[in-house]
Amino acid sequence: MGPSGGGKSTLLSVLCGLLLPTGGTVDVAGTRIYDLTLRQRTAWRLSSVGYVSQFGGLLDELTVLENVELPLRIGRPAGSVSAIELIDSLGLSDCATSRADELSGGQIQRTAIARALVGSPHLLLADEPTGALDDDSSAEVARCLIEASQRAGTALVVATHDADLARQLGEIRLLRHGRLVSR
Repeated sequence: MGPSGGGKSTLLSVLCGLLLPTGGTVDVAGTRIYDLTLRQRTAWRLSSVGYVSQFGGLLDELTVLENVELPLRIGRPAGSVSAIELIDSLGLSDCATSRADELSGGQIQRTAIARALVGSPHLLLADEPTGALDDDSSAEVARCLIEASQRAGTALVVATHDADLARQLGEIRLLRHGRLVSR
């Protein structure tokens, strides 16, 4: 948690290998990611990191199922849970064949969670996943995000202003001016 401009999104970019840290190392599931070449880091990110943005980041012309399967189509190894199983577990079965531009905000975020978890990545990053939602949708997306990551055994890091979401997570860290501060 932290104020706007405090470095939350930047920290997520560092954790997923997109932005070189100014100091220290980043180890994820036994991999020191900045010791990898750019090509290796890109392959690592595809196989090991799921990402949920504030607005979902879905492709409007694709269906829910096609959006969820997209990481598999571009090379993410299949995991133990299929795209259909993720869609079912996140309550999206009724709209699996609907295009993304036909979905509600909550459905978009739940689809983004399913897409992030397909292929069973080691790390799930969520950047303000409830920031653009009403209270009811926020609560549902928070529940789905936490439950889905627990079922998948995936580490979850969330950048948020949402105090209700933060309270549901195991540990809260404050970020101010790009630095973690004690709680």
